[in-house]
Amino acid sequence: DQVTEIFMEAEGFDAVSRMDTNGQPVIGSGIQYKLRHNEKMIKEEFENEPLTLNAILSGTITKAQNKRLMPKLIATAQEDLRRVFPNGLYDTFPNDIKVAITDMMLNKGQSKFVSSSPKFIKYMEEKDYQSAKNELEGSKNKARNNNQLLAFGGNP
Repeated sequence: DQVTEIFMEAEGFDAVSRMDTNGQPVIGSGIQYKLRHNEKMIKEEFENEPLTLNAILSGTITKAQNKRLMPKLIATAQEDLRRVFPNGLYDTFPNDIKVAITDMMLNKGQSKFVSSSPKFIKYMEEKDYQSAKNELEGSKNKARNNNQLLAFGGNP
């Protein structure tokens, strides 16, 4: 889908683990492979390919593996977002904002996203994007939120 394409293009590709702006190890198109919810999805996807699974969990990934995994990770994040923003609300957001909040969901997982972002979620439900942007700007994880701020028309 378009959100997946935009996300993967924006994140680029790294075959070998690197540290993201928040000091988290990432591979491929920004996959935080050591986060429990992402690691679970990686294990499910590559459970019948132990060498591949071991390589990915050790911090290396091929473009083909990334292309296979990212749509599934993003689809799961979008399913979670549709639960957070039900009744079709998520689908009404502009694509750049969908990409930003999908990135947030991938980084946090659903329970942390909900528990750590109540004001942000409230503003998104109201489609008050300016207040949502202000909430990101005031976040403790501003470095991680730079891309999200850009999607909301802010300056990182």
